[in-house]
Parts: sequence; C-alpha cells; structure tokens
Amino acid sequence: MAFELAQRGIRFEIEKKIMIYCSCHPMGLHRLDMLVADRVILETKAVNDFCTYDYARLRSYLKAAGCRVGLLVNFNKEKADFRRVEFKGDLQTQKRTADSATEYRGDHDEWPTDEGRG
Repeated sequence: MAFELAQRGIRFEIEKKIMIYCSCHPMGLHRLDMLVADRVILETKAVNDFCTYDYARLRSYLKAAGCRVGLLVNFNKEKADFRRVEFKGDLQTQKRTADSATEYRGDHDEWPTDEGRG
C-alpha cells in the first residue's frame, strides 16, 4: 500500500504516533497504522471479520488525530475488505489536541500504549 501511495505522490506516515489527552494532560499514545495526506487514517487488519472493537478503536484514533475519515482494511479475505468509518463529533477541541500531539517525536516507555489490548 505504501508503495502505491508513493508512486502516486500521496503523502503518508507509517506508525504515526498521536498523543492522547484528558483535560489537557497527556495520558498516552495511539499508534496509527498509516496517516494518509494528514486527513485519512488507514488501519489494516488480518482477521476473519471486523468486530465492534475495531470500529471503536478507529473512531478513537480519528478523534485524537482530529480527522473525520478512516478506513479499516481486512487482508484476511480472498479480496481485501474496506470499511469507511467517520467521526461525527466536534473536532474543534480535538484539533488543538492533535496539533500538539504531532509534536511528540520520541519513544517514551512511561507512556502507555494501546498495544496488547483487545
């Protein structure tokens, strides 16, 4: 997928880290599989079927990143299964959070991640 985006000159970031805030306090990190053109979050899976957790997780990523649209992609099928997910909440407050979050560059062990959950 990264190859195809690069061939088309579309900007993307792999494993983009987004800080999660609660009342303006950093609480942890989300790691997005891919952020495309700073607008669309792409989450890839290899599962039998998507579950409600997959949708909820992507909506949480969208909110934290200040994005409206994400794609869940399942590569465990004969033909890839794409699902569009939208965040319909207010992004005004989230956008400030997302702008601050993108300044995070390091790998800090003290920040809890969502790895290993689910």
